[in-house]
Amino acid sequence: MNYSYIKTDGEILQLIKNWKVQNIQQIAMDFECESNLHCYGEHLCLVQIYDGNNFFLVDTLEKNVTNTGLKALLESKDIQKIWFDCSFDANLLWKKHKIKICNVYDLFREATTLGIKGGLSFMVQKYVLQSEENQVKKEEANFKEKTSKKRFQQANWMKRPISPEQIEYALSDVKHLFELKKILDNMAKERNLLDEIIKGMEILPHLKTSKKPGYLKLPGYKRMNYQQKTYARYFFEVWDNTAKIYNWPPFWVLNKYVITDFAKKIPYESMEKLFFQRNKSGERKKTDEQEKRLLQNLILAKEKADKEINK
Repeated sequence: MNYSYIKTDGEILQLIKNWKVQNIQQIAMDFECESNLHCYGEHLCLVQIYDGNNFFLVDTLEKNVTNTGLKALLESKDIQKIWFDCSFDANLLWKKHKIKICNVYDLFREATTLGIKGGLSFMVQKYVLQSEENQVKKEEANFKEKTSKKRFQQANWMKRPISPEQIEYALSDVKHLFELKKILDNMAKERNLLDEIIKGMEILPHLKTSKKPGYLKLPGYKRMNYQQKTYARYFFEVWDNTAKIYNWPPFWVLNKYVITDFAKKIPYESMEKLFFQRNKSGERKKTDEQEKRLLQNLILAKEKADKEINK
């Protein structure tokens, strides 16, 4: 697919001006993100756009793409953004950039209202590529779905340059959104639901304004007793801080199940014994110095937890 690669705020602002001149009021949009898979934290890596005629990629990792350009694009009330499930993308954008996407038409929300279940690939294949003349495209899409979806979902979108295969995958997420919207809108009209759906889009997206502490997501945390929860909370802090220092995804530091195991066994076993006998599945190989520092920090965390427990 041919596309334009955008690397500056100026190019974003010019693109918006061009749309205004061409009277383009709808665009299809999606993000590629990093979420604690190849480095620490969540990051917006790429914005994919299709305006019905042309494809665009906004490289959000470029230093000349800032909140100025992103706000102009994403907070514009004049341009409707057709999305498929904007919830994660919208929340990441708010958490990292304090930008709230305006004028969203979420096809996932529309499909849910219509009682249709499934992801974007499923809906594109079932509804957009169902005609006989599109059979070849459908077979290609099926092959792509089976061979590449998981690989590209787990790809490192922080890495540059982006491979041609990654680009094709990213653009495929916006390629059929206009057609899918027409199909779903027609289905909604037939059921007299379109007005209700359009009205519901006015309050999208739903942003999570309060972030729950990460330790609450540890496996089995809710079933722990007070003592175990206290240990888990302090061990989680070491786990998270270590990942942040090295810019590693947390699972490279310790398997999350190890944190739970430590919290449950620490009253009966020494930290040294638990540490050296731990399950290292998924961890990154560490230097002797990194291992030593991690153990020392966990021992200090245990001591702090003991003081809180024994108050």
